[in-house]
Amino acid sequence: MAAAVLAVVGAALVAGFALGVVRPVTAVSDSMTPTLPLDRRVHFEQGPVGAVERGDVVRIPVPWVPDGDLLTRVVAVGGDRVSSTAGATTLTLNGEPLVEPYLRDADRPSAFDFDVTVPDGRIFVMGDHRLNSRDSAMDPMGEEQGTVLATNVRAKVADSSDGFVLVCALGMLGVLMLAACLGLTIAALVTRGDARRAGTLAGRMSPPHGTS
Repeated sequence: MAAAVLAVVGAALVAGFALGVVRPVTAVSDSMTPTLPLDRRVHFEQGPVGAVERGDVVRIPVPWVPDGDLLTRVVAVGGDRVSSTAGATTLTLNGEPLVEPYLRDADRPSAFDFDVTVPDGRIFVMGDHRLNSRDSAMDPMGEEQGTVLATNVRAKVADSSDGFVLVCALGMLGVLMLAACLGLTIAALVTRGDARRAGTLAGRMSPPHGTS
């Protein structure tokens, strides 16, 4: 019974690790500097990413970048109103200045002016190097005002995050549990074999019925 429980739980943890394990990808542009410099190995949590929140760094396909996914940051989510005006030193999110300590140019929050209310289920994304980023701010007058479907997010950056460490730890725990399951199974088979051999030997040594 214990071996079966270990097998089921261990397999579940390993499967979860396989789906959520990080995949290294090299940043091919400087649109996310200084957070993710050009040519840095970036680790992504693969598989279902769950809820997408403001501040998440994600990999997502966008219609205005036909040659691959965009590595970018979620600035606003469904229901948010985000805007930028000429000369402003911060974006405005829901009527309040948006503090963004990760920007490469702290006083240049956008290369374009825009005022967008993000529809439910969509996100507004921008790179940390705002003056060199092919992001939502490039298309505020388009049909979707530069927003993209949140469900299109392929992966989240997990570099040096607690989530990355936790996923790896759970994966290792699953491997150890499967190893323990294998050990218990082998031990049970050996014990059963010994018991069978002992029974056979005892039967051979017992005197025939009706003899003294």
